[in-house]
Amino acid sequence: MDKPMRIILLLQDSLGLRTTYYSDERPRLVASSHLRQVVAHMGSTQVCDSFFATYLVSGHHPANLTPFVGIKRLSWGETIVVGRSQRRSLLPWRPSETPLVSHDPVDQLDVVLNSAIVSAVPAVGNVMCELSGGLDSSTVATYAARRRPDLQAVTFGSASGRAGDDDQYASLVVEHLRIEWHRIDQDDLLVDFTATPWAEPGAERSSALRRAVYELLDLGNFEVLLTGSGGDQAFGSVDILPIHVADHIMRGRVIRAWKEATDWRTTLAAARPETFIVHTYGLKVLRRHLAGRSIAGWREPRVPGWLRPTFLNDNTESRGDRRLPLDLSRPSAQYFWELVLRLAAAEASAQNHACPADIRHPLFYRPLLEFMARIDPSHRRGSRGDRVLHRQLLQGQLCDEVVRRTTKGSNHQLKEEALQRSPQWFDRLTQNPQIAERGWVIEDLWLDTCRKARLGVVEDPEQFNAAVCSEFWLNALTDGGTPVSDTLVEVSETESA
Repeated sequence: MDKPMRIILLLQDSLGLRTTYYSDERPRLVASSHLRQVVAHMGSTQVCDSFFATYLVSGHHPANLTPFVGIKRLSWGETIVVGRSQRRSLLPWRPSETPLVSHDPVDQLDVVLNSAIVSAVPAVGNVMCELSGGLDSSTVATYAARRRPDLQAVTFGSASGRAGDDDQYASLVVEHLRIEWHRIDQDDLLVDFTATPWAEPGAERSSALRRAVYELLDLGNFEVLLTGSGGDQAFGSVDILPIHVADHIMRGRVIRAWKEATDWRTTLAAARPETFIVHTYGLKVLRRHLAGRSIAGWREPRVPGWLRPTFLNDNTESRGDRRLPLDLSRPSAQYFWELVLRLAAAEASAQNHACPADIRHPLFYRPLLEFMARIDPSHRRGSRGDRVLHRQLLQGQLCDEVVRRTTKGSNHQLKEEALQRSPQWFDRLTQNPQIAERGWVIEDLWLDTCRKARLGVVEDPEQFNAAVCSEFWLNALTDGGTPVSDTLVEVSETESA
C-alpha cells in the first residue's frame, strides 16, 4: 500500500505460482494468499456460476475467477493497481524473444539448473522430493541431492501394478543417489471418496492420497516439498506440438516450414502428410496468433450433452478462449508461455490444500524457462526425438534406463476402476446431486452418465471429472470449511486515503 500515492498494489510472482485472491467491493478491499481466508472474512459462500460454466465445459479453472461470487484471483502473472476511482492491470515482466545461439547448450543448461535448485532448496530443514522416476522429477532429485545429501523422496505407486512403471524407475534413481525413499500405495487410497473441503474443486478424487502425503510430511517435520512440475513444458515432452512451423510461415520461410514438417512427420512416423502439418500447425495457428486468440487452447472441447444449455448460455462471458496477456511476436513463444502459465495457475490452486510443507517447483525457475524458450526448438523436440537437450544433460548423471525412459506413469486406470469398485461415489453423485439442483446439468442425462461410468464407460473424461469434483466440493462446502491462515490484508478507502 502506497499511502502518499493513494494506491494499493496486488502482487504475485511473475508466473503466478503464488497468487493473490481479492475482493474489491468498495469501500473496502480484502486480499490474501489463501482463498478460504478471503471467503471467511467476507462471510459469504455464494457460488459463482461463471466459474463453474468454464470448469465444467473445459475441465480447467478460468484464469481470473474463483468458485465464489465477488472474489477474484490475479491471473497469469498480472499486477493490479487499485486507486480511489480506478483499477488497472499490468504485467511488470515480459520474456525476451531474442533467439539464443549457444555453442555449448548442455553446459548452459547445467548452470541454470544448478541455480534453479539453489533457489528452491534450503540449506537447513527437512526436504522431500516427489519422485516418479520420470526425467523431470529425477532431474530435480539429482540436482537437489548434490546440495542436500539428506534429501528424501516419495513415490506414488501401485502394489497391483496398475499405475505404470514409476516404482521401477524411481528405485533406480534412489539407488543411484543413495537417498531415503518412501512409497505410497494408491490402490486403496483412490477408492476413498471422503472429500476434504478444499478451497477450490479439482482434487476431490485424490483427497485420500493427498492426506496420506501430508501426513508423511507432517510426521517427518518436512519444511519443503519439491516437485518436477513444469518439465514437460520446459524441456519438450512428447505432447509438445510443432508450432514453430508457424514462425517460419510468418517470416515467409515457406521452404523451411516444409522441411520442419517433413522432419516432424518422419520423427512421429505419422500417416499425416506435410500438407496437414503445415496447414494445421502453421497456417491455422498463425491465424489464431494474429487474431489474438489462444494457441494452447485452440481445440475447443466438446460440450457434454448432460450440461444444461441454459446454464451455459447464461454464463458465456467466462468461456471464451483466453490468450496469453503478454504480446509476443512469435507463435511458438506465445504457445510456450501459454503452456507455462496455464500450468502455473493450476499449481497455484494447490497452495489452498493446506500442505504442511512449502511446495516448490524448481523447474518453473524463470531463467530456466527463458533459456529453454529461446534456444532452437530442435533442442526441445524435433527429428532427434523429445527432450533432446535434457537427455544429453542427464547422460552420465543417471543410469541409462532412466535417461532413455519414454513411458509415463498414470493413476488414470486406478481412478476409473475406483468408480466401479466403490458404491459410495455413485450414491453421492446420484442421490439429489447439487449440480442438478443448481441447474448446471440435466439430471436424467447426468444419472445415465454416472451409470455408464459405473460400468467402465467414461465419456468426456475431463468434463466428467470436473463434474464429479464439483459435486463433492459442493457437498464438502455444505459440511464445513478448510483451515485458514493469517495472511489476510484488509484496507478501507478511509485508511488508504
